[in-house]
Amino acid sequence: MDINSIDYIALCVNSQEIHPALENDDRVEMVVDTYTIARRMFARANAIVTYKLHEPFRSMGTVTILGTNLEVSRLVNVFRRADNIDVFPRTDGTVQVNITFHGLTK
Repeated sequence: MDINSIDYIALCVNSQEIHPALENDDRVEMVVDTYTIARRMFARANAIVTYKLHEPFRSMGTVTILGTNLEVSRLVNVFRRADNIDVFPRTDGTVQVNITFHGLTK
């Protein structure tokens, strides 16, 4: 049976999700702290700030900011702590910022 790259990656990820893992408290705290900071920073801008832990995989967490007048430059120090940042416009005229953290499990 020949397996392609995408199927191989899916098998690797699924096998990691099955095994027991320890929580990396420092990384989880970093996600929650980032959420708290972003919520305070964008309170006056009426932005929606949310966070998710262990989604879509146990080892990931994401803080999402959704609003119309987001000064993303204010988050430079927060971005340094993250593993990935996505900023994109949405069709409803808002901007969405996803701040992703890896390593929530050991």
